[in-house]
Amino acid sequence: MLTDEAIAQVRDEEARHRLQLLQRMTLPEAEPIPLDTTNDQRVILSDAQWTKAEVGWGTVSRNRWSAPADYEQGLLLRVGGKAVEKGLYAHASSRFEFVTNARWQTFNATAAMRDGAPEFGSAVFIVEGDGVELARSHFLKSGESEPMSVKIDGVKVARAAHRRHRGKQPRLLVDVVRSRCRAKHR
Repeated sequence: MLTDEAIAQVRDEEARHRLQLLQRMTLPEAEPIPLDTTNDQRVILSDAQWTKAEVGWGTVSRNRWSAPADYEQGLLLRVGGKAVEKGLYAHASSRFEFVTNARWQTFNATAAMRDGAPEFGSAVFIVEGDGVELARSHFLKSGESEPMSVKIDGVKVARAAHRRHRGKQPRLLVDVVRSRCRAKHR
């Protein structure tokens, strides 16, 4: 059994962090937070309620990646050699839509292509508000990430979309990691 005491005995900080994340995966997930009615000042997007979620391969997942058992790459989202606690699995082409009802000011995220993704692929992360593109990342390759900060003041429906680079193979993955919305002052 993976206990707090057993995890505390692990000397390597990254290994201890990965074990803590695996331990949390055994717990029931909390109810998603509705962005259009919450009074929270900040919400991590992987904890938020979406109205639509599609991924190009695998299944929609929060805070882990969705891979068949024979992939043997684990469940954790990893970027730049580090396990990531919060994020949305988003194999391209994918989209996540959130009703915000103009209650939020900013969308901050780190768009990333997970470690272990095929080296021949790349993908782009796009933020849209009410059907209009607000921001676009550079093309990301395996292990690369890019911080993004997007003003979404007045946006009623926000969408995070991930598209594969033209001419590349479709087996691509971009993860939205460490993303959060920040509320307006009330």
